[in-house]
Amino acid sequence: MVTGELETLMKCSNEDLMPSGGNISKHRTKDVSTTYCFCLWTQGQMRDASMTIQMALHLDKRNKKFDDLPIIYFVTPTYPRREQVAELTRLGQTLMHIVNLHWIIADDVPTCNTMVGKLLKKFGIPFTHIASPMPDVYRKSSVVPRGVANRRAALGWIRKNIHSGVLYFGDDDNTFDLELFDEIRFTKKVSMFPVGLIGDYSVSSPVLKEGKVIGFFDSWPAKRKFPVDMAGFAVNIGFLLSHPHATMPYKAGYEEDQFLVSLGLKLEDIEPKGNACTEGRFTRGNYRSDD
Repeated sequence: MVTGELETLMKCSNEDLMPSGGNISKHRTKDVSTTYCFCLWTQGQMRDASMTIQMALHLDKRNKKFDDLPIIYFVTPTYPRREQVAELTRLGQTLMHIVNLHWIIADDVPTCNTMVGKLLKKFGIPFTHIASPMPDVYRKSSVVPRGVANRRAALGWIRKNIHSGVLYFGDDDNTFDLELFDEIRFTKKVSMFPVGLIGDYSVSSPVLKEGKVIGFFDSWPAKRKFPVDMAGFAVNIGFLLSHPHATMPYKAGYEEDQFLVSLGLKLEDIEPKGNACTEGRFTRGNYRSDD
């Protein structure tokens, strides 16, 4: 979790980028009801004393909202690459079908990417765009912990701004069944479900007995208490907020496990989804046989 936060609310135009390095300026917009920007200066618990997170918050333009449904906060870590726009487009066109969803896109860049920002506005989905660069010290690791800085930034934003709903981590190269969103929306603590096209076994899933989770089926257990995929679980935000020190480590391969452990999660707390974990609702990306 990041600490020492100083947040300043500013209005900005669609074309403006947020100032970096803590230089705060004011911007005007013709439509202040739909676009807001935040400049968040953070001093994280890292060796690189501080970093700047830039954010843009946009409201729903699809007129799709049901007050009695909890909001799903869908967190997508992303980074600049050839396929970035194509994969965000595919994911965005999936999320367009989901009501009461707020998309948090955390990009591994120093400042918010204008091209990505313009793309996100096309979907009409309420979203928060965060620039959350990985600290340089971790880029030099033998196994780079990709997406951790992004997810930690999203967790910091949620803790600061949100009081209820459901948290879900979904990468931009993944494929999602629309039924997934109906199933996770009413998560009480932590819900879990099978993930397809992953690892040597091609599936990662909780193992049930009499409807209760008793263990896990995964091709890389690695002495993890919760050997699950990042997109194989959802967390109730009230439950998250009740554990203020819960966070995700910069340790490749152990991000999911140690995050769930930091939540104080027990097997009996897990709510199995996907028809008692017999059906997948999600498949991992990068699953081509030639990869």
